[in-house]
Amino acid sequence: MKGESQERLGNGTAHYFRAMKGQHMAGIDVTGDQVTIGGAGYLRTGVFERDGEFLHYALGKLGASSGHLDPGKNGRTMCELFGAAGWKTGVRDMKYILDHMLGRGINKLVPHAFSMAEYPDADCPPHFYAGGNNPQFSHFANLMKYANRMCELLSGGAHLAEVAVLYHADAEWGGNCMLIQKPAKELLQNQVEFDIVSADMLINPAEYGGSVDKDSFFLNGQQFFTLVIPYVLRLGSIWLRAGIT
Repeated sequence: MKGESQERLGNGTAHYFRAMKGQHMAGIDVTGDQVTIGGAGYLRTGVFERDGEFLHYALGKLGASSGHLDPGKNGRTMCELFGAAGWKTGVRDMKYILDHMLGRGINKLVPHAFSMAEYPDADCPPHFYAGGNNPQFSHFANLMKYANRMCELLSGGAHLAEVAVLYHADAEWGGNCMLIQKPAKELLQNQVEFDIVSADMLINPAEYGGSVDKDSFFLNGQQFFTLVIPYVLRLGSIWLRAGIT
C-alpha cells in the first residue's frame, strides 16, 4: 500500500475505513522494502514508489485504529508481512518488521510464505523452508514462536489513547490537504499514543459505540480529549453534522 493508494480510487480503495467496514478484522499488508531499517521519512523510487514516512509512521496505526474503533472487529488487526522482500531479508530484518507492526498495534500476523514449488521459486521470496535450502529456517521457527506469544499478549486488551488524528481522505477529495503521516510522525517521535479516526466516525458516533460532547468524544469505549486536524482546504458540512464547532 503506497502512501496515496488508500485514499484514491484509481490505484486504491479511495477510503481505508470504508473499505474495511463490514470486515471482521482490519487488515494491512507490508511487502518488499516498505518497512525497512533506515527507511523512514523519505521517498524511495524503483519498480514501486515507497513513501517511507507513510509506511513507517501511519500505515500500522491506520490498520490498528480500524481494529480498535470498529466494534465489529473486536480489536483485531491483521498484517501480512515479509513477502517480496527478497532473499536478502533474513531473520534479523524480519524481527525488525515484526516488532514494528506489534508496536503499532497489529495483533494478527500472516507471514509470507511457505512455497510448495520447486526451489528456487521466483514468486515473491523469501520462502521459509524452501525445500530445505533456507539455512535460517530453525531461527525463523523461534521468531514465529515469539510472534505467536506477543500476538496472544496484545490481544483482548484495551487500547489507551487520548489523542485522535483526523483521517485525510475526505479532505484530499476537496482540495489541498496535509497527509496523516505528518502529524503521525510528530506524535510517534514524541511518544504520544494516538488513533486515526475518520469523519464518518464523528458524524455517526453511535454506529461505533460512541458519542460526542463538548470536551471529548467516545468511540467504542475509548475517550479522546484531543482531535488533531491536519491542514485541510475545506471541511464542508462534516462538523455541522457531527455537532462539533
